[in-house]
Amino acid sequence: MMTARAWIFSLLLTAGMPGLLWAQDIGPAQEQELRDARSAIELARKRQAEKFGSVPMQSALDSIQAAEDSRKLKSAEKFSRNARLARAYAELSQALGELGAEVQSLNETNGSLQKARS
Repeated sequence: MMTARAWIFSLLLTAGMPGLLWAQDIGPAQEQELRDARSAIELARKRQAEKFGSVPMQSALDSIQAAEDSRKLKSAEKFSRNARLARAYAELSQALGELGAEVQSLNETNGSLQKARS
């Protein structure tokens, strides 16, 4: 018969450390997701994303770091989720950067039109 202490220990071991017990290897497709996320971040930087979309850009960088941390824990699910989040945030930041640049250009054009009308 199992003592109460042994039962509690086995319960904690089973319930408290599932990530270590069921660690999964990270596959090539998941590694590609991380490379895609990094590419999206670089593209967003080229399109002035940090100037106009700094919050999503920081979230993308944080998600990249979280994916790297998940790799160390061999958590394929968290790795993949964070890589996809990083890419989504980078693409959002990129879109905000493009929109901000267009708005800035439009404002400059409107300013020139106002001067021409005066």
